[in-house]
Amino acid sequence: MAQLDTISVADPALAVLEMVAAGDGNAICEALRRGATTLARMQNAVKIVKWANGNTMRRRLLHESRDEPWSPLEREAHTLLRAAHIRGWRTNYPVRTVRGKLYIDVALVEERVAVELDGWEHHGTREAFHADRHRWNSFTLAGWEVLHFTYRTLPTMVPTLQQILRTRR
Repeated sequence: MAQLDTISVADPALAVLEMVAAGDGNAICEALRRGATTLARMQNAVKIVKWANGNTMRRRLLHESRDEPWSPLEREAHTLLRAAHIRGWRTNYPVRTVRGKLYIDVALVEERVAVELDGWEHHGTREAFHADRHRWNSFTLAGWEVLHFTYRTLPTMVPTLQQILRTRR
């Protein structure tokens, strides 16, 4: 809560941190994806509540979220990419397509390789299934090679990208 004269105002960054304290690291990703708050505001909020229980976990999750993932699967992928010292990738990269502006989860811009990270929560319906294929085709038409990874196949992401980078760089 922030105090504005005599009115109390809820701060989205503090609300997100409260959800993180309840063990919901997804709250950070969801807030970033929706534009409800920024990483910088959440980092400042941790400083404001510096005495709160759970701040070690909050700081760790915020640090792991420094590339602004829009899902926990993206945060895990970013961690793997950094650990493998893969360079030149951008997150939530905007691309103009026949469908308008779409975002690639992780883009190797120079190589025009799109990494799409498909979690069941957002991709587990019949409608999402069809929409995803249309989206992927739009990236292909825009000149991108699209790779797909799930939680189960995420361990293959780094070796796959390393093989692509060896052949293209």
